Amino acid sequence: MKTFNLIVMLFLFNFTFAQEVDSPKEIARETTVQEIGGHGQFVPAAASLVAIWAHKDKKGFWQFSKSFGTNLAFTYPLKHGINKTWKCYIRLDSELRYSC
Repeated sequence: MKTFNLIVMLFLFNFTFAQEVDSPKEIARETTVQEIGGHGQFVPAAASLVAIWAHKDKKGFWQFSKSFGTNLAFTYPLKHGINKTWKCYIRLDSELRYSC
């Protein structure tokens, strides 16, 4: 009986945090944060390249090139291949409509 009560409570609790429809301002903010993160991921790589260049480390440059190239080769196809639309509802004429 405890298991059943737990399952019912989790099921009901799940709906209290359902996604709401975002305003255009919120969508713009989320898009900006995503863009900054997309460009910011190259900052550590650039810092590594500066350190490699400063130390004139040919072996380190080769290791960095392999790891960074492998990272890019797997990350971007997966990122664009798994590009899901999470918000399936849109507001039209003060009415929510399913759009997925």
